[in-house]
Amino acid sequence: MEDFKTQSKMKRKNELQELEDLQEKINEIRKEIISFRDIKIPFGHKLEVGKWYKSKSKPKFMFCFNGKYYDSRNNNDTNLGFDTDGNWKSLGVWQENNIGALADFIPATDKEVEDALIAEAIKRGFKNGVRVISARGEQWNIENDIFDRYNKKTLYLDSVSIFENGKWAEIIEDIKPKINGYEMEVEGDYIKFGCEKYRQDDIIDFYKLAYKIGLTSFSIFGDYTPDYRKIRMGELKEIVEYLNK
Repeated sequence: MEDFKTQSKMKRKNELQELEDLQEKINEIRKEIISFRDIKIPFGHKLEVGKWYKSKSKPKFMFCFNGKYYDSRNNNDTNLGFDTDGNWKSLGVWQENNIGALADFIPATDKEVEDALIAEAIKRGFKNGVRVISARGEQWNIENDIFDRYNKKTLYLDSVSIFENGKWAEIIEDIKPKINGYEMEVEGDYIKFGCEKYRQDDIIDFYKLAYKIGLTSFSIFGDYTPDYRKIRMGELKEIVEYLNK
């Protein structure tokens, strides 16, 4: 009987020790998980701030790392880029923080980033003929379809910054002057109203002269219209201001 009690005590003691050992291992794993969630160098390689990364398993998934990892506790979706469907997101493109997800990220090349940004720019409608507020806040007319350079932070179209440091330019409505119901068209160094074409420099020089001598309105004859067209100085001023934008 005494031997049985002794054996029971030993068994109970061993079970308690096993439980303590198991609890200690659980605590160690918990510490590792918490530490992994907060560290800046996951699984031995560092995600560099300001650098673009892409997913090996999801080709369209690409983001620019800003130094912060996703945290479900406060929902800080902070990285910008392209989601798994290739759609642009200002925030929240990376919503996982585990070894599997992190191991899937590799640096994207400058060419890959440039191609993705150009495709997004075209999707947004940036092209020859539109007027924009650039990524730097300046107003410009886009006069060609040439994406002339990308320097890792800025994408240029016709030498205008349409993307810079995560910010896109904005296309604004281009309200063109009208004369006698005809909207002005710009063709190189010329402007047109209907069938009539005039040199831009001639219009600007004439406006300066008309303003100097105090004209309030005047009439012009076109090559294709037998009747004259009366133009007010206010209309001419609107044309010149548009050309000087």
